[in-house]
Amino acid sequence: MQATAVNEATGRKMVTPLEAAESLRLELGRRHITADVLEGHNLALVSVWVGVVVWCDGQKFCGAPAGARGR
Repeated sequence: MQATAVNEATGRKMVTPLEAAESLRLELGRRHITADVLEGHNLALVSVWVGVVVWCDGQKFCGAPAGARGR
């Protein structure tokens, strides 16, 4: 059995980008918002709407409308 990684600074269980993105997708689904999850390169993307994508590294979520510049 593999031990659960814990963030030493916060004491919280660390999750993978895919786990975090799936959690967001499920929460959006509870609000009748359909979303898709894609994963790779230590990131997960949640496609929420045409031109709206949220990405996650397992620690935080970021997002912007398509075509937006900057962060």
